[in-house]
Amino acid sequence: MIDVRAVRSLRLLALVVALVMPPMLGKAIAQTPVAATESAEFQHPGSTRRLILTYGTLQVPLSLEALETFSRSGQLMPALSPYLAALDPQLQHQFRQQLRFRLGLERSQLAQFLSSPMGELLLSVPEDLLHGSQPGLLRQVVLQAAATPEGLTLLNVIRHLPQDTRVDLKQAMQLWQEQQAIAQATRQQLEQIDRQIEQQIEQSVHRPVGQLNNQPSSAIATPPAPFPSDSRDLRQPGESRFEKQTLQLDDAKRDRRFQADLYLPTQAQAQTQIASQPQTPLIILSHGLGADRQSQSFFARHLASHGIAAAVVQHPGSDSHQLQAMLQGKTQDVLDVSAFVERPRDVSYLLDALERRNDLQRRLRLNRVGVYGHSLGAYTALALAGAKINFGQLKQDCQPRQYAFDLSLILQCRARDLPQRDYHLQDSRVVALLLFDPVSRSILGQQGLGAVRVPVLWGGSDADVLTPLLTEQLPAFSHLGSAEKYLGIIEAVQHVNLKLDRLTTTQNWAETKLIDAKPEAFQNYVNALGLAFTQVYVAERSEYRPYLSASYGRWLSQSPHRLRFLPQAHL
Repeated sequence: MIDVRAVRSLRLLALVVALVMPPMLGKAIAQTPVAATESAEFQHPGSTRRLILTYGTLQVPLSLEALETFSRSGQLMPALSPYLAALDPQLQHQFRQQLRFRLGLERSQLAQFLSSPMGELLLSVPEDLLHGSQPGLLRQVVLQAAATPEGLTLLNVIRHLPQDTRVDLKQAMQLWQEQQAIAQATRQQLEQIDRQIEQQIEQSVHRPVGQLNNQPSSAIATPPAPFPSDSRDLRQPGESRFEKQTLQLDDAKRDRRFQADLYLPTQAQAQTQIASQPQTPLIILSHGLGADRQSQSFFARHLASHGIAAAVVQHPGSDSHQLQAMLQGKTQDVLDVSAFVERPRDVSYLLDALERRNDLQRRLRLNRVGVYGHSLGAYTALALAGAKINFGQLKQDCQPRQYAFDLSLILQCRARDLPQRDYHLQDSRVVALLLFDPVSRSILGQQGLGAVRVPVLWGGSDADVLTPLLTEQLPAFSHLGSAEKYLGIIEAVQHVNLKLDRLTTTQNWAETKLIDAKPEAFQNYVNALGLAFTQVYVAERSEYRPYLSASYGRWLSQSPHRLRFLPQAHL
């Protein structure tokens, strides 16, 4: 029996069609910061191709000629008018943009990625919506579209599907409805966090601040909690000079060679030279998938300028060199699956190597270090703090339908290819974690995350489509076993600013920078709150604790990348 409500829902066809290829060409790609341009005019007069949208026994033909006309001019032909006319102009405009959005990748680069294990997982979501399609059909169609002058657009992909391809409208509608429910639940969760922040600010003990960062008190919407008398602006560089050393590391036992940049203060600030702590505190920084040690250098330099040493590791098998090699066809995947084990071991080996160097062993406090990690680097940090890979959770979560709601599963589920045993990656020298956009919920699970007992500063974004706030970040944060944990959420900041289109305009792939820095506001938040957190939990300087407050987070916040900062968050 046909669901009448489902028939009426065909009026939402504009949004459904955008889900025909989720997440390959739907919302996720449209929001992923890959350089792209609107497709050029590309007319196909007299096109008779069509899709068949099915809902149970109901079959609705969808004319591609009507879609092409709407894409070019916005005109609604009779074949589309019953479905789109009821939508407001804004939704119609969004649908038209989705049809024309062009991803700036060459066919050869796309072919390499779609042939990789992660690429195959990505295509498994939209393939489930195509009735009776042959294995590999979608990959073939995407590559055919990418090879044409129009390039890779949603409309062009649909155009290259076989005649009368059947799309499961019921399943597509369910996906869309679930995405809408997730969006609504995300808004509600943010409202709850806002209420907790307000409560903390109201309960804090305020005092006249005078001036902070050369601003009068009247310029501060809500006065910060009591700060040290000098009220330093932690976003600004400190006064310490530092030197950068590139360490060449060779772990013979693992047959693994890698590099780390050590930012070492040469003139520590006077306030760090106290009798109880003569050695310089140390933070290890771990980059994300496809990145390199330069991507986190802004924070390393900031720490060093404040008298804190920072060592930025580059992890072979999951760095920018691996990404470039995959796109050039020199390796099969963007991730060597052993990275889930070898990355934490890289950090431990680095600490061992520093201990063996007498000149550094005396200068650095190596028995009490913090680890900063972004994305896969955040997983690295959590593993060092005692979180173990949870193969049972991966088996439960690694289903194609789930990838549509948490793209990071495509990365996390690669860990299933590891030998399934108990990996001991914890390092007792790690006493605090600074995490941003962590990849962790499924690969570590509630049990693994609950084993993390050290203090944690956790940052995410409401605009992150790779590690979504509601389905990835907040559940993982709530599972942490840490007694002291801080949550920061930044508005309108993407997970990564990837520039793959640069590969089409360069002759030197090895030196091409594929990942751009995050916005200045993000770096300011990391510099200020990361410095305060490091001073409190690694350097053991309690006078910085007042900076780890909701009111200070509000003072730091700047449009358009608003910051929500919630100490001791309970979700």
